[in-house]
Amino acid sequence: MLAWLAPMALAGLAFLSVPILLHLFKPRRIRVVPFSSLRWLKASRHHLSRRIQLHQVLLFILRVVIITALVLALAQPVFSPGRGEGNAERFLIIDVSRSMAFQVPGKTRPIDRARVLTERILSGGRAGDRSAVVLAGGRQPEGLGPLVDDPRFLLGRLRALRAESTEGELTDALPTVAGLLAERRPHARVDLIFITDHQAQAWDPSSISRFLAAVPPPVTVRVVTVEPEQPENAWIASAAVQPGDGANPAATLRVTLSAVGSGTQERTVKVGNLPGLPDMSQSVSLTAHRPVTVNFKLPVGYETAGRVAVISLLPSDALASDDLYWLALDAPAAPRILILEEAGKGPESLAPAWHLKTALSVLAKDRSGWQALTVRTPGRVTREEIDRAEVILLADLPDWSGDLGARIAARVRQGAGLVVFLGPASKPAFYNDFFAQTGLSVPPLVPVRLAAKRLGAGTAELSSLAGLDWRHPLLAPLQDDTFGDLLQVKVSAWHALEIDPAGEPCRVLARANDGKPFLMESESGRGRVVLLNTSADDAWSDLPRRRIFVPLIDRLTRFAAGTLYLDEQPTIDMPLRIPIRELEPPTDVTVRDPANESLPFQLRTSAGGWEVQVDQARRPGLYTLAYRRGGVAVERIIPVQCGRRDSAWVTADSALLQRWWKPAPFKTVSSVDWERHAATESSRRFELDAWLMLLALLVLVTEFFWTHWVCPRVESGVSAQATPPETLGEILPEVIPDGLPEVLTGIGDSDSIPARKGGA
Repeated sequence: MLAWLAPMALAGLAFLSVPILLHLFKPRRIRVVPFSSLRWLKASRHHLSRRIQLHQVLLFILRVVIITALVLALAQPVFSPGRGEGNAERFLIIDVSRSMAFQVPGKTRPIDRARVLTERILSGGRAGDRSAVVLAGGRQPEGLGPLVDDPRFLLGRLRALRAESTEGELTDALPTVAGLLAERRPHARVDLIFITDHQAQAWDPSSISRFLAAVPPPVTVRVVTVEPEQPENAWIASAAVQPGDGANPAATLRVTLSAVGSGTQERTVKVGNLPGLPDMSQSVSLTAHRPVTVNFKLPVGYETAGRVAVISLLPSDALASDDLYWLALDAPAAPRILILEEAGKGPESLAPAWHLKTALSVLAKDRSGWQALTVRTPGRVTREEIDRAEVILLADLPDWSGDLGARIAARVRQGAGLVVFLGPASKPAFYNDFFAQTGLSVPPLVPVRLAAKRLGAGTAELSSLAGLDWRHPLLAPLQDDTFGDLLQVKVSAWHALEIDPAGEPCRVLARANDGKPFLMESESGRGRVVLLNTSADDAWSDLPRRRIFVPLIDRLTRFAAGTLYLDEQPTIDMPLRIPIRELEPPTDVTVRDPANESLPFQLRTSAGGWEVQVDQARRPGLYTLAYRRGGVAVERIIPVQCGRRDSAWVTADSALLQRWWKPAPFKTVSSVDWERHAATESSRRFELDAWLMLLALLVLVTEFFWTHWVCPRVESGVSAQATPPETLGEILPEVIPDGLPEVLTGIGDSDSIPARKGGA
C-alpha cells in the first residue's frame, strides 16, 4: 500500500507545465552577422529547423522527471507491501503520573523508556495509518495534536516529556480520544496503545464502557508495560496529631509508614521545622505490606497553633516524592453528631446504628472532642438537638411523623451535614417526599428518587463497587491499602435510585454492578448531603465488617460537616479547597503557592461558612492563605502533599482489564517485546522520499550534461544548401543583367576566363 504523508505537496505537479511551455514556445534566436554583400546571401536557399528532434524530446523527459521526482519527494510517500488489515487511527496514550519517575540508580526511569518507545512507534507504522499522542495521568489529559499521517513533528515535545507529581487515571484520556475520532476515516480501525507502568488504580471500568459505547468498532487495545522489575518503595502514608488527655497531657505526633518490596528496609523518620524544638528522629525497619506507626511526643503545653511540621523519610528511595510530608499541628475540629435510629427491639448489637456508634467510639479514643455524640429516636429528638448538630445521620429509618423532616432540611440548608443510610427499612415513597420536600415551596433537598421496587438480598448477585471517584476528597486517601479495603466490599442488595438531571448537581462517587449509585453527595443551601445506598449495619453489605469502615465514617462525618479540610492534608490530585468558618465574607483574600506565586481562586459559600477553592495547586509544599476579618489580618498555612495512591505499586490484573475491554481485542506486552514488534513494523515500512531526491539529483546531473555537451553538437539553428548553378540565372537575373560568366554556367572553355590580378 502506498500513502502520502504530505499529500498537499502533490499540487507542485503543476510545475510540469514549465518544461512543456519551454519546449513548445522556445524562441529561435538568429544571430545577425554583417556581410559584405547581402545580395549574394539572398541567392542561397536557407530555412530554420522548426521540428522537435529526438535529442530535444529526451531533454524534455529529463526535465519532467526532475520536477516529478522533487514533488513526489516533498509529498513523502510511504510504501508498505502486502498490507491487508486496512487503515488504522492510532492513539499513543502515555502515562505521565508520579510513579513513572521511579528512579533506580543505574536503571532507566519508566518515563524515559516510554519516551524512547513512543519515538520509535511514531517513526514507524505502516502506510495509511494516522497517529496522535495523548498524555494521561496528570491533572488533565492533554492531546499533543490531531490525527496526522506524519507525527514526527511531535518528537521535539516528546524529548522534553517529564513525569508529573499527580496521579490521574489513564482512562481519563478516553474522552479526548473520542473527540479526536470525530474526523475518523470510514472503515478505519481504532488502535489504542497505552504506555504505562501498569498501576491497577489507573483504570476505571465505567470510563471504558462509556468509550466503547460511543466509539463504533473495530477497536483494538494494547498495553505496553514499562514498570520496573520488583519495585521497592517506602513512604509516609499519613501523619496526625493526637491531643493529650488527663492521663497523658502531652500531645503525640503519629506518623504511619508503609512499604512494598521483597526485603526489609532500614530507614529513619525525621521531624523538623518546629520552632523551639530540636529535630527529632527514629530508626525503623519496614517490611512490605506491614504498616508501622512511629510516635513523637511533644512537650506538655507546646503551642501547636499555626505550626507546620516537616516529616521526612531518610534516605530517599527510588520514588522520593512520597518521602516528604508536611503536617499542620492545629487541633482538628470535632463536629457535633446526631444519630437518629429506630427504637431497638432486641440486643443493642442488632440495632441498625450499632456499627456507627462503635466506629465513632473508636474515633473518640483517637481524636479529642469526638465525644460530642447524641443518639435519639425520631420521637424523642428535640428541636434544640437538631439545631445544635453539625452532622445528622439517619440510620435505616423507615419514616417519621410530624415536621421532623422539615426541621432537618432547614438545618441542612443553614450549614449542617446530612448522612443517609438507605437500608431495607427505608420506605421509598416516604423518602421521595422527604428528598423532594413535597408540599413546601423550597428547592428539593436531594435530586434523587427511589424506585418502588428494590433488589432483594435473596435475588441479587453479590456486587463489588465500581466507578469509584478516587479524586474526590471523601475517597482520595482511602485507596491506599494502608487504610482499608474498599474495593473488596461486597453488596447484596440496594435501592434502584434515579438522579434527576434537572435538579442540583449530584456527584456519584461509587456504583453497584448494575450502574445504580451506591455513594453520592450533593449540596443543599450551605450544607451537604451524603447518601449511601446500603444499610448502616451488615444486612445489605459487609462494609461495617471491613477495616475501611472506621476511616470511611471518619471522613463521611467530617466531609458532611464541612470540617474535612480543617485538619485534612490535601494533595495536588484534587482542587485545593480551604474552608473559612466565618459568618461574614472575608476580604482582601490572596493565595500563594510554595514558589510565592499568586494563584487565582474562587470564594463561595459552603457548609458552616465560606470556602476558597484553588484549581491550580500543582506543586507539593506549603500554600499561604491571607485575608482580612473585620479589619484584622489573618494568615493560614496549608500543606499540600503528593498523592500516595501509586506508592504501593499494585499491578493491574491483565485478565480483569481484558474483561473490562471486551469485546475489543486486548493484549498486554512488555516494552522489550514491543520493541521487537516495532522493529518488525518498521521493516514493513519504506519511506521513498530520500530515494526520490537521489533520483532527482542524478537526473539533474544527466540533464546538465545533455544540455551543455550533447545538444550543442547535434542541434543546428540554421541549415543552408548551395543553389545549383543552373538555377542561379533564373533566381537572380536582376543581380547580373549581362548574365553569368561562362565558368559558372559551365558553357565555354575555362581557359577563356580572365584571371584576377593577384589570385587564381
